Formats: sequence, C-alpha cells, structure tokens
Amino acid sequence: MKVLTFTKEKQFIRLLLWSLVCMVCQLPLAHASLAEPVDRIELEEALHEIGQKYQVYFNYDRSIATNITVDYEAGKHTSLEEALEYVLENTNLGYRIFDERFVVVFENNDQGIESLKEMIGLVQGFVDERETAQNREVRPVARLSTLSASETYKNRIVFGISGTVVDDSGEPLIGVNIQVKGTNKGTSTDFDGNFTFDDIDENAVLVVSYVGYQTQEIPVAGKSTVMITLRSDSQLLDEVVVVGYGTQKRKNLVGSVSEVRVEDISTRPAANIAQSLQGAVPGLNIKSSAGGDPSKTPSINIRGFNSINGGSPLILVDGIEEDISHVNPNDIETVTVLKDAEAAAIYGARGSFGVVLITTKSGREGEFKVDYSNNFSYTTQTTRTDFVTDPYVYAQAIDAAIGAYNGASYTGYNDEDWEIIKKVAAGEIEPYHEKQPNGKHKFYYKTDFYDYMFKKWQPANMHNIAISGGSNKMNGYFSGRIYKREKIQNIQDAQMNRYNLNFALNFKPYEWLELSGKSKFSNKFDEEYGGTKNGWGDVYGVSRWRDQFPIFPPTIDGIGVSVGRTGSGYVGRIGSLLAGNTWRRWNYENLTNTLRAKLTPIDRLELNFDYSNNISRTDRSFRYAPFEFLSGNRLKLQTGGLNRLGEWRWKDQYSALNLFGSYSYDVAQDHHFKLMMGYNQEQFTRDRTTTQSEGLLVREKANLALGTELYNIDGSSLDWAIQGYFGRFNYDFADKYLLEINARYDGSSRFPDGSRWGIFPSVGVAWKMDEENFWSGLSDIIPLFKLRGSYGRLGNQNVGVNTFRQLIGLGRTTWLENGQKLNYARVPSPLPQNIGWEKVTSSNVGVDFGFFDYKLTASIDLYERNTTDMYLPGEPLPAVFGASEPKKNYAALRNRGFEFSLGYNGSFDVMGSKLTFNVSGNVSNFKGVITKFDNPNGLLSSFREGQVLGEMWGYRIDGQFQSDEEAAQYQAQFDKVSTDLAKVYSSIFNKTSNSDWDHLKAGDVKYVDVNGDGRLDNGKNTIDDPGDLVVIGNAMPKFPFGFNISSKWKQFSISIMGQGVAKQDWYPSGPMYWATFHRPYVSFIRKDFLDNTWTPENPGNTYPQKERAYIALNSGRSLYNQNDYYLTNIGYLRVKNLTVGYTLPQEFTQLAKINKLRIFFSGENIMTWRFGGLTKYMDPEVVGSSISYSNPNSANSRYNSNTEEYPMGKTFSMGIQVSL
Repeated sequence: MKVLTFTKEKQFIRLLLWSLVCMVCQLPLAHASLAEPVDRIELEEALHEIGQKYQVYFNYDRSIATNITVDYEAGKHTSLEEALEYVLENTNLGYRIFDERFVVVFENNDQGIESLKEMIGLVQGFVDERETAQNREVRPVARLSTLSASETYKNRIVFGISGTVVDDSGEPLIGVNIQVKGTNKGTSTDFDGNFTFDDIDENAVLVVSYVGYQTQEIPVAGKSTVMITLRSDSQLLDEVVVVGYGTQKRKNLVGSVSEVRVEDISTRPAANIAQSLQGAVPGLNIKSSAGGDPSKTPSINIRGFNSINGGSPLILVDGIEEDISHVNPNDIETVTVLKDAEAAAIYGARGSFGVVLITTKSGREGEFKVDYSNNFSYTTQTTRTDFVTDPYVYAQAIDAAIGAYNGASYTGYNDEDWEIIKKVAAGEIEPYHEKQPNGKHKFYYKTDFYDYMFKKWQPANMHNIAISGGSNKMNGYFSGRIYKREKIQNIQDAQMNRYNLNFALNFKPYEWLELSGKSKFSNKFDEEYGGTKNGWGDVYGVSRWRDQFPIFPPTIDGIGVSVGRTGSGYVGRIGSLLAGNTWRRWNYENLTNTLRAKLTPIDRLELNFDYSNNISRTDRSFRYAPFEFLSGNRLKLQTGGLNRLGEWRWKDQYSALNLFGSYSYDVAQDHHFKLMMGYNQEQFTRDRTTTQSEGLLVREKANLALGTELYNIDGSSLDWAIQGYFGRFNYDFADKYLLEINARYDGSSRFPDGSRWGIFPSVGVAWKMDEENFWSGLSDIIPLFKLRGSYGRLGNQNVGVNTFRQLIGLGRTTWLENGQKLNYARVPSPLPQNIGWEKVTSSNVGVDFGFFDYKLTASIDLYERNTTDMYLPGEPLPAVFGASEPKKNYAALRNRGFEFSLGYNGSFDVMGSKLTFNVSGNVSNFKGVITKFDNPNGLLSSFREGQVLGEMWGYRIDGQFQSDEEAAQYQAQFDKVSTDLAKVYSSIFNKTSNSDWDHLKAGDVKYVDVNGDGRLDNGKNTIDDPGDLVVIGNAMPKFPFGFNISSKWKQFSISIMGQGVAKQDWYPSGPMYWATFHRPYVSFIRKDFLDNTWTPENPGNTYPQKERAYIALNSGRSLYNQNDYYLTNIGYLRVKNLTVGYTLPQEFTQLAKINKLRIFFSGENIMTWRFGGLTKYMDPEVVGSSISYSNPNSANSRYNSNTEEYPMGKTFSMGIQVSL
C-alpha cells in the first residue's frame, strides 16, 4: 500500500484546518457505544472502529458505503493498511492515505476517480491530478450483495462546511446568526461574511437570520461550501400572522392587523407586559390606571373611546381570555392586535372593541436548549422632588398667605423666632424644639419630608429560565420567572413579587394527530403600609398632610410627631408607619390548563379541539392597628388608630371550549378557497366572602380569631356564560383579489331569553395591485401596493350580569329603635324593557405600501366605528316614585380616526464592517361624537347630541391685572349686583370688607365677559345658555405616536423605543400644582412655584401674588374655574426604553460550552420632553391617566394633582442572556 504524504509548506495550513474538521467530525462518534465484535458488520461501523483505533479520519461519499456488510474483527490487525485491505476485500472500493492521518475511500470506477480528484483538491490543493487507478495500489474485487442496515448502529458520518453570506447586491453581511436546526450549535459571520462549521451532519439544515432580512433555512445536502444570499424583508410577506382561530400569510391579510416586535419586550425591566406595549402599535392606547404603580395593570384601549359603558379589547392568551398581568414577558412568542370588525368578528360579542392575541412559547424539535436571563434594576422618579425645604422660606410663604386671608399667623413666629429659623436654615444652629410657658412647643427644624417618606432608588431583580427541546414525536417547553421589587415607601419596605411557571408539551403519535397541553401558574403579591387615626389614609397623599412641614420634625425620641390638625383623624401617619402594623396586602394566584388536539385525517382538512380551565384566587387583607404618636404642639403622647382586620376572598373559575375545523381547496391554478367553522362556549363563576373583626387582642398579629367583636360578614356570587357558532370563508384569485367573510352567532346569559342571541357578520376585500401585469414597470420602485376594505357589525355585552333581574338589597339601619337596629330591604329599580346588545358597526379602508425592494414600508388605515343602542339610564323619574329610573338601549356615538405606520431597514459600512438598522414609527388619532342621547335640555353636565368627547368648557382670561388701579376699575364695572363677581372670584370678592385682599389686586386674573351681559357666570349651564363658558380645549389625547430604532454592528446592538402624545389639554388642580393657592398649609411647595408669582418687579410671572390663599380650592374660585389662561398641554415625548447589548464571540463562549452570552444595559422612561407648560414636578403620563372618558364631567373635572398617585418610575438596569 503506497502512502502519500505532503511536504509542501503551503499545504500545511490547509491540512491543519482539515484535520481540525475531521477531528471534530469524529467527536460524536467517539462517544457512541460500540457493538461487540461480530463476523459481519456494516462497513460504516467498521470504518468508524478503524478510525478510533488508528486515530485517522475518513472522507467518502456516504452513498457508496450504505448497506454494505463486511468481515471485521477488532484486535485482529496490526496496521492501518492491513485493516483497510481486510475490510475492503470483496468490495468495489479503494482507499488512499494522506499524511498518515487522512483516509479517502472511493469507488473504483471512473466516477469514483473523479470524486477522488475533488477530495484530493480539497485536502492537498493540487491544481491537476492525472493519476489513474492503475497507479494506485488498490485491489478491485467483485462487489458482494448488500444486506439491510443493522438496527443497532445509527451513527452519523459528519464533516465540515464553510460559506459566505451576502445581501442582494453581493455585499458580505457581518454578524449574521447561523444555527444548525434542531441543535444548539451556532455561529455568526465574520467581517467578510464568512462562517465555518466543523462538525455537522451532511443532511443538516442551516437557519440563517439577520435583522432586516428574511430568515432562511439552507439544506447542507452534503455540500462542503455554500453561498447564501439573504433577501430583504419583502419576503416577510410570506410569513404567517396569528389571527382568530388560526394563522394567515401576512400578504393575504384583509383586515387591520398589527404585530408587536416581541424581541423588544423580553429585556425590558417592566413588571407588566402591558407597560411594554405602549407605543408599539398604532391605535393601541395604554393608559396607567394608578399613576406609576408597577403593581397595577394599565388600561388598554384600541382606537379610542368606544362606548359610554366602556369598552376594552378582548385579551386572549393562547386562545383563552386572561389577565395580561399573569403573562411572563419572556414566554411570549407573538403578539397580534386585531383592530377592525373584519379581523375581530370571529370573536363576536367579546371582540367588539378589538382583540389582542398573545401566543406563548411551546416545545420545539431539536436538542434540549437552556436559556437563562436576569435583570437587576434600580428605579427612581421621573419628576423633580426637590421641594422647598428651607424652613424660613416655607414658613414665610405660609404666614403671608394666611395673614392676607384672615390676618392670622399660622406658625405663630415672632421676630425672634424668624431669626432662629433663619439660622437653622443656614445651618448655623442645630434644629430643636422649645417648650413655651403655656405648655406648647415651638419647632425650629429643617426637614425634607419627601426624602424621609420615599426612597430615592427602589431595587428590583428578575430571573428567568427556560428549557426546551425534544424529538419530532415529543417535545416540550418549561420556564420559570421570579421578579421581586421594593416599592417606594421608605419607612417600611413594601414588597411586590411575581412568580411564573409555564409548562408545555407537544406529542405527535401519528402523522395525522398532534396533541398538546399547557399549564401556566402565576402568583402576585403586593403590599403597602400606612394608616391614620381613623382609617387608612392614602400614604401617597402626603402633599395634603398638614404636619409634613419643614419646620417640624418627623419624630421625637423615636415616636412620630403629628402637630397639625390634631383634632381630626388625619394625624399620626408617621407613627403608624413606624409601627408597621397597619398595612394592605394582596395575593393573587392563577392557574390555567389547556388541552389541544389537531387532526389532519385527509389532505387539506384540519380539525381542532381545545379545552381550557382557569382558576383564579384573590386574597386581600387590610389591617388597622393602634399606634403611638405625639399629638399637637403640646407633644401629648396618644394612642390612636382603629383596631380592625378585614379579609376578602375571591375565587373565580373560567372554562372555554373550542371546536373548529378548516378545509382548503384549489380550483385550477388561480382559485383558492378555505372554509373554517367552529363552536365556542365559555363559562365564568365568582364567589366572594368578606369577614371583618374588631378589637384584636394583639397588635402585631393579624388573625380573625384574635378579634373580640365581629364587625362585618358578607358574601356574593355571580356567573355568566356565552355560546357561539362562528365561521370564516377565504377566497383569492390569482393571488391578486382577496375576499374574506366572517360571521358569528352569539348568545349571552347577560340578556333575557328573548334578546340573548345576535348574529354578527363582517366582510373584507383586498386588491394586490402589485401583482397586476400593468404594475411591472413600477415593481422595482413599489413592489407592494395593496388596497384593503372591510365592513362589519359586532355586539357588546359589557353590561351587568343581572341586568334583567330585579335585585333587592338588604341592610340594617344605623339608628336604634327599641334598642335594636332594624333590618330593611331596598326597593329595586323597575325592570328595563326589551334590552339587548349594544351594536358596534365598523368600516375600515387601508393601503399597504412597499418601496425599494421593501426597504421602506408604510401602511395607512382610515376607520369609522358607530356604537348604537348603548345601555344607559332613561329619563329621570319623580322622587316620589321611590326608585331609580330603568335603563334602556338608546344612546349612540361615532368614532372616526386614522392610523399611519412607516418603517425602513437598511445597512451601510462603518469602519469596514456592516451596520444594519431598522427604523419604524406610527401615529394615530381619533375623534368621538355623541350622535344620540336623551338630554332634551342640553345640559353641559351630561352627554348630549353633537358633543365632541373630551371637550372642555371654561372661561376666557384676558391676562393678569398689572396694577391695583386696573383691578379696581375692572371691579367697578360689575358693581351693580354683589354676586356678579362672586361666581368666579368667590374667595376674593367681598364688597363689605375693608381689607385690601378682599378685593381684586394686581396679579389676579381678568375674566372676559364673553356674552356681554355684564355678568360673569355660566348662565343656565346648557348648550343654549352657557353664559360666559366656551369650549377651551379637549381632554382626549391627540395624535399618540411611537417609534422604534434598532441597529446591529459586529457584536453590538442597540434599540430605542419612544412614545408620546402630541397634544392633550388638562386644567390643573390640587395642592401639588397650586400650592398655597389651594391650601396654604400644604405639605410640599414646588421650588418653581414661588419664583413664578406676580410681583411689581416681575409682572410677567404666571401666578397671582403669593399672598393669595384658597383661590384654587374649590368651585367658584378664580383659579379653580377652568379657563384658557392656565389650560395646559400635557403632550410629551418619552424615551420609553433604551437597550444596549453586546454578544460575546462564540469562539470564546463555546470554550465554556455556552452557545450564546449577551450582556445588556437598559433604561426605562429615561428622558421626557414636555410640549406644554407642565411643571417638571408632575409626570404627563400620571396626569393624563386621571381622566375618565366615560363621564363628561371627568373630562372637565379635576385631577387631584398631589402626590396621591404612585410616582412614575425611571429605571436603569443590566442583565445577561445565556443559551446553553
């Protein structure tokens, strides 16, 4: 046997690389269990054992070695050549050895010789190989008959592959992710777009993905090199989108459907997935329901105000209705928003105001993969918190306001006291308090109560792990998440915890049957500490606490001090917080189990069955415990606070059954049909119990058994059910003309027998003009141009479950008769007649564009939604009737709007490496009008026909008086009747007073007599006689928008997500904004307030003179009345998230057997730009969240703009993502 060796230096590197390839190729086989020596075994097995024994590496075409059995006996041969000749004897195969380590096996014929030449070229790099079979020492023999393969040996023959990835223009792409499908092997392209795998199966499939390009699957098919061209996102039109009861290709969508980029969600440090959806989709409006409280779920709205009765979208998680806060963001695979009637009609009554479909991850075929991620964050406030803490400045402001109002001194300081407090403020003397001869104390402190009450930074951490993998017959997915966060309270550490478990299993026993199951568990725990003398007292309402002044200390000798308003219940908050025994706690548990089966008995027919059951339990406990505090300026030690424990229990049970099937059929090549029909049934029950006990024997323990008196026991239950039959028909002709018809026949238990059922149809059409022949000249510039249109009618069952029942309320009197309280029954309201569904009729037209090979895409939608037969109270009845008026279906509103989205993806070279980027943005707007309402008098305090939703009525202001003389002249114009000015200046104007401050002065605002009747009032407060009121603004958010920018360069990535509202009108109210104009003794005064009050030296300042008091407290006062002077645009632009990441190169991570390791840094709500004049002490999102659009007075009413709302958080975090 002749052995050839290579001595050329230029071939050494090639040989070294090929040896590495072959060494890795042998690794999987090296771990395979060997069969005992037998007389005859498969040739591939024999070659494998020879390779192990003599440490050589084989290369051959697998087809020439299949189904050949040979004689081989381990340990019998003394050399490599002897073993090879023995094994290949009686076969038609030969071999050749290179460099004593590499063996090429070939077929001894012309084709085999040519194959040998190619393999020699790969290994040795020879330019020309002329040797023939006669020059090679091989021994051709007759081929034996083949036998079937051994069932005991199934090892792969593996080898290496290299390749290059380029874009459409042939430019190499850097950092492209390449994964071997079904395994955890992966790599990425280098600076020249090249990649290499050293050990993959010849039948492997490469999954190639890159930002802005279509993900492709490339079969290896035995090739050793491959050139891959990635196509731009135009190919994404062939991807499927989750829709109601199935999926559709994106290019064939007829309705208004949007998807959320899930990859932008998982790394964000948000406690609730709803917070991450804000600004992601046009027309999807997310509004905080409790300021910035991370434990509360924001409200979700699609396409604006939908019904006076409210209208939230249906949120389905894996096909069943579920609270979005229960979902682990890391488990989400897709989020789809169905916005028009055509897309949502398949869900009937529950989808009348849109549908949000969330699909969670399931098992995938392939090797088991472990993904771990974490996130460590710190949260601070988005607003300024540097309030006035200088005791001298603070006390001067309070005394000036109180003195001007009633001539009194609130602080009681004399000249000597002012000097002392000035020195305390300057740090010249230590703060102290001093007992006076009358037994009272004077306080000289410098306290930052906001800093004392609330944390500057709140830590949080999140850990998530997921395990997935399996075979094509059975695979699974398991995940778990822990999220813990400290809340903002400083004296006691209130906690917020989240736990999630998710398990999914897929089983495919036959090609025609797929079974799957999912089980999801979530737990939420929240708590707050607080309390006052007579009850809870919102701990966030500190700006109204009269004892939180800088001149007072928070504690003396460790006991809380409450010096203000000691005669009422609003005392002792610090004492209660210090004790820590007064708290509110919530614990939520949710378990959802789903079973599914999919059958495909014949080609194109698919039958689906799924059943889900959800059990949810809520435990809420309130504990009011006595506490000690120092009361009043006498510092009397008191014990206050209720001694009560209350426990509430809710148990909800929900089940859903879906049976549906689909069949598709083609006629010729151009006619494509698909029909889907199904049945749905859902049931819900809730049981609630309440128990409260008083007089607990132990303060520190919270147990009902410790109570000495039963305070209250109560309970309730409710249930509802819905049943529906649904169907969808799809037709497309030549992939140009699309038709979709949906219909649902729904019945709801919320309505009486004669009105329970309704049919809700929709139809949608689309024309893909870009598929027409006449478009060919434009296809290079505009490859996508699709027109869409839809129309449909849905029902709204958002009414009470007992709408058609007369409910008799029971109670007990608060007074005694014959020494006892009496039981009584309330008169029920009369039953409404002929009640039924609210009806929502929607129409939508849209256009989808694609430009420049789909690098630029755009979408425009125009819609109209009419809600009729809204269920509301009828005409008021006389008081002697003794019951409230019955409700009926009669009101209507119209909502019109548009949505626009734009996206661009591209790339360019930076320092020799390609930088890819994706930019997208969206904007929308809507306008709602009441088209029918029973308000014959046209009262402005109620809805009325023609009313634009959110409109704000107020007075016009002609600036501020610049002198006392100007104010006196103005006042003289209205001196005819004493009440003329009192209606708008009630806290100022007092004609009989001799005080200067009881008359209009310089700095006060000047009201305009709009109707010229010599009076300043609101007339009859009707649309026909509004007096001097005019529409001054609109409280609805105008032009909400969002944008997303993402980019990758080498191993680096960055994404920026922004969101905002162009305009939203708001009239300020409350002590946080108005400070001493609201109540002079408020707790916190903004630093930007005192500097903006009117003075002769600064007449252009915003506010009246600082000596004014109570002018913004309540109705009729000059700054409380809504007016255009202080009307504020709370529009804003906010960077919701900024994430920067770095993925370590795999050549390093794989040394530790880590497939992927990414480090990221993230910020949430990190920057905010205000479009209007809203002070930086207030957050525009928190302010906007206070407006309830379902009440006309709310749009005109006052947001209680103090610190009662949980502050919005600005979060900075870092974490890692690891894949094994």
